Amino acid sequence: MRDVEEQTTTLYLIRHGQSGENDGSTRSDDSPLSATGTEQARRTGTWLAANAATNGVPRTVYSSPARRSVETAREIAAACETRIIVEPDVCEYGMLYGDPGLTGTELRSLAPEAVLPEGFPEEHGWAASYHGEHKAEMVARVERFLQLLAERHPLGSAPVAIVSHAHFGGFFLGRLLEIPAEALSRSRLRLYNCGIAKIVFSRHYRTMHLLNHTAHLDDLVTL
Repeated sequence: MRDVEEQTTTLYLIRHGQSGENDGSTRSDDSPLSATGTEQARRTGTWLAANAATNGVPRTVYSSPARRSVETAREIAAACETRIIVEPDVCEYGMLYGDPGLTGTELRSLAPEAVLPEGFPEEHGWAASYHGEHKAEMVARVERFLQLLAERHPLGSAPVAIVSHAHFGGFFLGRLLEIPAEALSRSRLRLYNCGIAKIVFSRHYRTMHLLNHTAHLDDLVTL
């Protein structure tokens, strides 16, 4: 057995594919992927599965419950033959900006293999009670999710992927890099649609191997 100092855990942070709101085809704050976004998600899953020997295939995919993220995670999970765990804490800054979001029934219809958190609402959208968010609340969500990852995926665990959003991703990467919370903003460390950040955790270091990797998207790179 390897010494604990040599053990690592790999984390992939992935922004969702292009949504209808991103390309201007819909005004919904819980919009589905566009045709381009669906293809971006498919290419992302294919790249992760094809590079297993170098990068390791994610064995758990955490997803924001936003429709665009679940649709992205579905493509990745299918390619990597793994499960999706829905995690509201990785949703966007401000959650869905007033949109109620999906019910449990709607989400399971979208991704039957997804594991929903205990108490996920069945009768109304999961985000119906959210009406905005302060920066401190966003940072608290990031810290809470980092703690969850540490508990569920200790060093030596199989790779993990997180499908999230532009602003959450920036805050998440910022805290990983120990940027003070007061220096974080929505625009720093922003990922493109289906851009990938790869971080390897060891006992003493957090090493970033990729940041906003988009080569796998070829001609479909979008903001």
